[in-house]
Amino acid sequence: MGIKDATVLLQVPATQQPDPETLAVLKLIGITPGSWISADIDNRKGQESAVLNLVALSTPEGKRIEYKALPVISNAAKASGLDTASYNRWVNWSNAQRSSAYAGERVTVWLMSTEPIPAEFVRVDAASGSTGAGSVKAAKQAS
Repeated sequence: MGIKDATVLLQVPATQQPDPETLAVLKLIGITPGSWISADIDNRKGQESAVLNLVALSTPEGKRIEYKALPVISNAAKASGLDTASYNRWVNWSNAQRSSAYAGERVTVWLMSTEPIPAEFVRVDAASGSTGAGSVKAAKQAS
């Protein structure tokens, strides 16, 4: 699996936020979003799933800001202290999150950072793994 056969269009920064339930559940598990990237994964010509778990922006000063897909964030969440209703809400939300498009599918994936979007960035890398291994340098689309 990877993102090699899909076309991925990143919106940096995202002009919208995810649905209100996502924002509410993130707050419930103690995560405050700083900024968002949305990714349109078009895998209609792919032969296997296309997965996007990490996007990293590099600033001119060399700082790397990572944006992680919601399933990655959910998997790292500490939900053990939640009451039963809140825990079930988190589980239902978590199960509905996507970071991939099956072969023949087109989906929108949300990636989040707890940091604000940098004023300027000089490089964008996208990876299917949550550690950034095997990342692909993104090209800026002409305006």
